[in-house]
Amino acid sequence: MPPKKQRIVVLPGQKTLLSFVGRDKNNNSKNAEELSQTSNTDTDITEESMAVDEDPNEVEHDNKHDDPGEGTSTTQSTAVNKDSRKYRPVWEKLWPWLLYDGTKMYCKSCQKSGKKSSLALGCTTFKTSTMSRHQETPDHKQAISTPIHQQEFTKSCNKLNSAEDEAIILAMMAVYWLASEDLPLNKYESMIIFLKKVGVTKLENLKFNDRINYESYYSATEILDAIDLEIESEIDEKISKSPYVTILADESTDISNNKKITINARIINPETSIPETVFLRDKSYSDGTGEGLTSVITEEMAKHNITNDKLIGFGSDGATVMSGSDKGVKGRLMELNPHMIHIHCMAHRLALCTSQAAEGVQLMKHYQEWLTSVFYYCKASPTREGELHEVQSVLNLPVLKCKEIHAVRWLSCFEAVQAVYRSLDALISYFHKRQASKDPKAKGLLKKMATTSFIYITYMLMDVLPIVSKLCLTLQKQDLDVAVAKVCLDRCKNDLLQYKENTQIFPTHLENFDTDIQLIDGHQEFKGHILFKSNTNFNALKSSFVNKLLDNLTKRFPQQSLMNNFFVLAMRSINMEDDIDKFGVTEVGELLDHFGKEKVHKGKVSAPIFDRDIVLKEWREAKLIVKSLKYPVDRMKHLWQLLTVHHTEDLPNIIKLAQISLIIPLHTADCERTFSIQNQILTPKRNRLNHEQCDKLIRIKMHGKGLAHHNFKSSLERWHKKKRRLLKSRSKYSSQLT
Repeated sequence: MPPKKQRIVVLPGQKTLLSFVGRDKNNNSKNAEELSQTSNTDTDITEESMAVDEDPNEVEHDNKHDDPGEGTSTTQSTAVNKDSRKYRPVWEKLWPWLLYDGTKMYCKSCQKSGKKSSLALGCTTFKTSTMSRHQETPDHKQAISTPIHQQEFTKSCNKLNSAEDEAIILAMMAVYWLASEDLPLNKYESMIIFLKKVGVTKLENLKFNDRINYESYYSATEILDAIDLEIESEIDEKISKSPYVTILADESTDISNNKKITINARIINPETSIPETVFLRDKSYSDGTGEGLTSVITEEMAKHNITNDKLIGFGSDGATVMSGSDKGVKGRLMELNPHMIHIHCMAHRLALCTSQAAEGVQLMKHYQEWLTSVFYYCKASPTREGELHEVQSVLNLPVLKCKEIHAVRWLSCFEAVQAVYRSLDALISYFHKRQASKDPKAKGLLKKMATTSFIYITYMLMDVLPIVSKLCLTLQKQDLDVAVAKVCLDRCKNDLLQYKENTQIFPTHLENFDTDIQLIDGHQEFKGHILFKSNTNFNALKSSFVNKLLDNLTKRFPQQSLMNNFFVLAMRSINMEDDIDKFGVTEVGELLDHFGKEKVHKGKVSAPIFDRDIVLKEWREAKLIVKSLKYPVDRMKHLWQLLTVHHTEDLPNIIKLAQISLIIPLHTADCERTFSIQNQILTPKRNRLNHEQCDKLIRIKMHGKGLAHHNFKSSLERWHKKKRRLLKSRSKYSSQLT
């Protein structure tokens, strides 16, 4: 087959054969003009751009040597002509793919596509015909069309990715909802089927093929991992910013009787001085010694990058294994940081004060035993409990159940006494009825109950326990600070003292005792019920119980303690002080005796945290600022938030001391809340749930922001990064195309 003929294009400035054989100059110019027009038509280049290609020196040179008789050779003319050609920047407007590096010109599209043409490798033939011929080559056309196809393919892939990612996010929302509502994850598959049935068609993209989809229980656990990692990363970020951390730990057992320890941390935002309690771990353990529990805590500290110098406090329930200064958790943690403070939970201490005061009085001890007996008497028979409710209804009394006194529940005693007080008339009537039916157990309970001493104790406890319960509720608040705790504790002591001395300003139940107990025909009656005789000295009983309670409060909450020294930082009475310079100097000095000096524990030496002189100087400046600017002093954390935001540069050290006081673990109620959530998750039907998954569910319940605010896009990224996911947009066929 003969070769295909190629058209020869002559550009302006290019020599023709006629010019070298001596033809007429006008005829040469005419031919050149015609060829130039043909070239312009073929290459689609304007006359203006063509003119740029002609060098004036080159034209002048051509005119001089049109006559071969002047003695210049063809070789010399060609050399001069070639050397005089230059690159024109205006070409880049005509051919956007053109690139010039100072010596050579290139085709950017061909270079990017890996072509081997002359312009792809670099060309020095600075002629418009070079670009014209190059743009007609198949390699160049393919190089230009590839980005367009790639862009369309990328757009379609992104659309497919978006649809699949949206389906995964919907699946994440389903898992999040199940976790937040305490529903098992094995409901995930049926939930996805239900959502498809009700019209959520986007979930169809969860299916990769007939064998692989993301609708199984295993997929739900992987999604739960991604959600948990996102929440835990937010917690870790807060911990890393906090200058100090305090640890709260408590032990318990789950429904399967596995030993569990829950660990929480108190942290603070250094920029705003806002404290916060975060959940770290709910972990199963086997070694219940001080060494074993300490290893669990230190392991968790390492996971969250809590260094030893940041550990400034430890809170526990006061058990020996926790509070032991030698081999207990407290002593072992102090080896890491001797400046660490241990706080025995104030709510636990208050519960011990009440229970020990009751055990010290014989009649109070018998009363507590009676409450327990009545609870189990009614609980053992639904018939008995139903009969009691009938009596309560007939007497127009509230239908209440008898409550159990729990040793581990701080307010259970008050709830039990309150239930008895509100249905006392119904209980006596019911036991009289049961006695008539020859029930010996009911007869014994009635004999203890239908006495003036029993009724007196019930009335007295209804006066005392609300005072203590109010304090107990305050000591369990999440935002509790030292100032609030001390004020409420002092108020409780003062109310009990006034009650003992009969100087209280609040109404009491004992005021109604004399009116409710009446002497009729030589015997005492209570609302028509004849009472058994009692020779109890009621005033002595009252004084004995209240005195023991006050003594226990004073013993377990001493006035001279490091915790109470933090109270002065609240500046509650600064506006009433005449000598502001002396205010709080003693208390702050005692705090600096602990934090401003070198500490040693079992050979471990810890350098001072604060400089004593600098802190005392800043303390004086802080007092002047608060008094002059009239900052509010009703809440300690609000005061130091203002000082932190507006005066950090002036008071950096005293602010850090105040931040320590704001995160001191005054109670372990947060650990008890964790156990409550654990018990909501680990029900009898879910008692085989593994500990790791239970821990993740607790974290979502405690720190999840809800469906509307959780960052599902970030969780989606974590889900993708964990391992390669089989999705249509990421299949092997798609990867080959890209």
